[in-house]
Amino acid sequence: MSAVEIGFGVSPGTLNFALSPGDSAEVFLSVLNRGASTEEYLISLDNEVYAGWFETTPSNFELQPGQERQVAVKLSVPSSSREDADCKIELLQTSYTNVLIGIRVPVHI
Repeated sequence: MSAVEIGFGVSPGTLNFALSPGDSAEVFLSVLNRGASTEEYLISLDNEVYAGWFETTPSNFELQPGQERQVAVKLSVPSSSREDADCKIELLQTSYTNVLIGIRVPVHI
């Protein structure tokens, strides 16, 4: 499988939050396995500075071919936050041992 043959999709493609320090919100990502085999997925964040701000449920899961799953993304902005933040939620397909295939969803807070 080459990089252009990614067998899964995620929507929405971007997350924008308009939150003040101390606020929180929850949104959902929809993940669809468009491939022909069962795959395992892992949700992570590209910037550890904001890792404590996010909670994803589930953070890892398996999808059968054609199966879709909703992933809850809860963001809690710390009361001490004083600036906007940009990071990316990474959705990694972990079924391949030699390479991680993934999609990054930009997040703006």
